[in-house]
Amino acid sequence: MSATALAAGLGLRNPDYASKTAFTTTVLPLAADGSAVAQAEAYFESFSPTLVIATEKIGPNAEGIAHMSSGTPAAASRARAEHIFDLAAARGIPSIGIGDNGNEIGFGRIEGAVKKWKPGGERLATRVATDVLFPANVSNWGAYGVIAALSILLGRTDLLHDVETERRMIEACVATHAVDGSTGRHILAVDGTPLAMQQAVVTMLAGIVRNAQIKGYKRPF
Repeated sequence: MSATALAAGLGLRNPDYASKTAFTTTVLPLAADGSAVAQAEAYFESFSPTLVIATEKIGPNAEGIAHMSSGTPAAASRARAEHIFDLAAARGIPSIGIGDNGNEIGFGRIEGAVKKWKPGGERLATRVATDVLFPANVSNWGAYGVIAALSILLGRTDLLHDVETERRMIEACVATHAVDGSTGRHILAVDGTPLAMQQAVVTMLAGIVRNAQIKGYKRPF
């Protein structure tokens, strides 16, 4: 996460500094054991979030077991991010989930559909819902789509990153031993789709955002 943030051009700072400074972020740990509940409460007390977002973050099923997209139980070292979203729901704080397989936080909103249509869905469907869910063929693309929509709503063209930044981010992930989610290989690919395809999605979304800024255009024919 830290390497990707730096590759995107964001400075890594402590939470207090990052909250007051543009183009900076902070990376905080998430516990993988019973302390995650108290940790979530401490984060809410410290930062008073007004929105929480999960992108491709695995969530547990109704029995408390989280699964990979293949249906294999997730490792015991999995970060218990669900407590952040349980607490947000209890406090009425809006939440967004972005994912691509039905086992990620947010898909609890359509848990029945995941169980019905996703292979292995009966066991891997997460119980964790969000107020808004963005299903995508690749989770990254879903997140980029959200950013593109915000760009249009806010009338800004500088929110979505460019193709060179996309390359740097994926290279940084591979350099820190991340793997392609489809093949398990340390290659410049995301969920079985090559770097060029990621850049094409970014280019397409940037074009949509740019065209949306044109006001009053009329076809001359």
